[in-house]
Amino acid sequence: MRIVGMRVEPLAGILAIIYAVFGWCAFVLFAVSKTDYLTLPFGVWAPLFHFNVNLNLDQSSSMFGNIVFCIAALLSYALTGWITGVVVGLCFNAVAKQTGGIDAKYVPVAIDETTPKPILCEVFTLCLRICHTDHCIPWEKSTFSPRE
Repeated sequence: MRIVGMRVEPLAGILAIIYAVFGWCAFVLFAVSKTDYLTLPFGVWAPLFHFNVNLNLDQSSSMFGNIVFCIAALLSYALTGWITGVVVGLCFNAVAKQTGGIDAKYVPVAIDETTPKPILCEVFTLCLRICHTDHCIPWEKSTFSPRE
């Protein structure tokens, strides 16, 4: 079994939510610190790679200004996460198409319902659910054989 592509929209949505949390953290750090400005990114922003335009907002002393900054931080980081998710998904699909897919033997697909799973395993399983494969990865089954 080979993973030959993934749906881009769910990946973009997941990254938008994760980046929005980063935006909230950036705003909280900005609000409690004595930083002169808040930087809001727009574009593709990932580890070791970024292609974005930054908007710098000066520190505000008014409550309304801080509310606007909070909303702006959430929206800009979420938009950046969505754009990054689209780009990553399209790049993954292009590479998978050129190489014939990624062998699923490197991806754990067996789910044992008796043992507790860490949260990262849940997120990874959700990402597998949104991937297109030669065979559908069943969400409800407790085990899965790649030869099914």
